Formats: sequence, C-alpha cells, structure tokens
Amino acid sequence: MTARSAKIARDLDPTEIEINKLWCGDISFIRTWEGWLYVATVIDIASQRVVGWAMADHMRSELVSDALQMALDHRRRAVSKLNNEQL
Repeated sequence: MTARSAKIARDLDPTEIEINKLWCGDISFIRTWEGWLYVATVIDIASQRVVGWAMADHMRSELVSDALQMALDHRRRAVSKLNNEQL
C-alpha cells in the first residue's frame, strides 16, 4: 500500500461514516455486439452498496445525472420508510 492509498484508506474509514453521508461514483464501459454500453454508478461509502445507477449508449452528463437522481430518490424512500416506521 502506498502512502497516498494509506491516507485515503485512513480518511475514508467506512466504519466511521454514517450511511448516506458520503457517496462516490464511477463510470465503466462494456463492449457489446451493438456497440459500447456505459454504466454510471453511485456508491454509498458506509454501506458499500450501489444506491444509484444508469446505463446508456453514450457518456454524456445525463448518464451521471440519471445515476445521481436514482440515488437521491432511493435515499428519500429510505428516509421516508424510516420515518413511517417510527410513527
């Protein structure tokens, strides 16, 4: 482990971060018979789960914004469900 990766690992300790407080994203691409497929993901650091994703045949900003919107919608549903269960 390099010094930089050790610092990142120390600063982003998932056990010290609350769920839905820190997200990261990634874009991957896959060659298919019909061309390239681009996949954008939003990952919750604490739970290490994909909370939003989107697929498209392009890598424009809409791809990322769609993945982020799914993550935000997912978070709202989770918070709403939690609030309803507490009533």
